[in-house]
Amino acid sequence: MIGYTKRIDFLKGIITTDRDGVRQRLTNSNIQDEDLDAILKYNRNIQEKIAENMLSMTSSMKEQALVANAIIKKDIGALESSDKLTDINAAKLKKESLKLEEHTNSKWRCWMWIMIAFVLVVFFKLHTAMSVLVKTPVPPKTTWKPGKVKVVRALCKYNAQRAEELSFDEGDLLYVYDRDTDPDWWRAKCGDQKGLIPVAYVEEQTQEIELPLHDAARRGNVSFLREYLKQGISGTGLDAAGNTPLYWAARTGHLECASELLNLPNPVINAQNKMGDTPLHVAASHGHLEMINLLLEHDADTTLKNNDGFTAEELSSDASIRNAIQLRQRRYDSTYGYGDEDYNDGDDSD
Repeated sequence: MIGYTKRIDFLKGIITTDRDGVRQRLTNSNIQDEDLDAILKYNRNIQEKIAENMLSMTSSMKEQALVANAIIKKDIGALESSDKLTDINAAKLKKESLKLEEHTNSKWRCWMWIMIAFVLVVFFKLHTAMSVLVKTPVPPKTTWKPGKVKVVRALCKYNAQRAEELSFDEGDLLYVYDRDTDPDWWRAKCGDQKGLIPVAYVEEQTQEIELPLHDAARRGNVSFLREYLKQGISGTGLDAAGNTPLYWAARTGHLECASELLNLPNPVINAQNKMGDTPLHVAASHGHLEMINLLLEHDADTTLKNNDGFTAEELSSDASIRNAIQLRQRRYDSTYGYGDEDYNDGDDSD
């Protein structure tokens, strides 16, 4: 009986415990529902505030866009007005400029013709007065200067890059006749062709021929001598000792080269070098009788003395040369009033 009662009490305790747990679970469930409602309500409030802020920002942006649009339209209108005003002013300025130019030209044209007429009258009066008063001037004394044409030999071929340039092959002779117009380009001739050649090429790819006319006369190369003269090399240029090309032709006895040089407009046959020697001096001292006769035919002066005080006749040990010079001197003196008694022929027996 006691054991049965204990069991009954035990079961009652279990039932009581189960009821308390169910009540506790129901209480906890109610608390959770209340928290969820609070969270949902809070989220809803937040969303409503965000929506209100977005609507406010949208409204503000719309107002600002309308204001900006109005400002842009106003600026565009001002620009269009400025463009129209600029066009109008430009047209007026052009019109006034044409009027001013026409007015200026008409006045200056009249003054210009008056000045031209005045200058012409003064010029003709001065010309007439000078032609009456001024005598024909005496030609200046001939001076011998080195030739201005530079002769170079091409070391390699060059093809022109432009129409005004000069093309040439390796070994061609180039005659540079203008080195002052352009510092980077020189004007030159090659055969019958003329054109520009680059200065850098001439300095690096060519070999200069020093005193080409002197060299040709000394070597007796008459073909080169003629070519040099044709290309503008001066026939009266001087070397370092003051010698002309004719001097070298006379010294070496090259008659053909001497003839070409003597046929120049101004052959400077009596040019003296730094030692005072003329072509006649050097031809006489080297015994070139035919050269002496050629020089005498072109009126070489037999009376000139060098720095040592000797004439060409006195420098020669050849009797035929001395006789030729003396004969020329007699003919000259007979023309100007000298006789044979003025000569001492005692040296002819030599």
